[in-house]
Amino acid sequence: MGRPVDKSVERPFYFTKSPQTLVESGATVAYPPETKNFHFEMELVVVIGQPGFRVMAEDAHKIIYGYGAGLDMTRRDLQLIARDKGRPWDLGKDVEDSSVCSEIVPMPGVAVNSGGIQLAVNGEVKQQSNVDNLIWNVREIIADLSLFTT
Repeated sequence: MGRPVDKSVERPFYFTKSPQTLVESGATVAYPPETKNFHFEMELVVVIGQPGFRVMAEDAHKIIYGYGAGLDMTRRDLQLIARDKGRPWDLGKDVEDSSVCSEIVPMPGVAVNSGGIQLAVNGEVKQQSNVDNLIWNVREIIADLSLFTT
């Protein structure tokens, strides 16, 4: 979101999307009401294959089932208004049909630490990065989130 993050003093934060927002890659997604900026963001989808509570980062790979590519669709204008007022982002993030996900590729026990991730629309590259640019790596994210939920 264009704001600096000091990993030494901050923790990851999370937003939720209801299971009903999930759609398969290739589906037609309707433009949602009450927004003028329906924004896309390419995501690495990590699928957890077994329960884990208070998982140590060095063991986090053990509960990974696989990976996919995802599009996080957001009513960006509503999200930014809520963010600037210190309010929850629900109306911006938890939008019907806003979690587009590819087929899941099984990779049990593998923590992906690097690899390109790209979004192209009609052949034009819109986003391109590498997993090694994550502020917190996959293992660190799993470990942190597992402090709050199984």
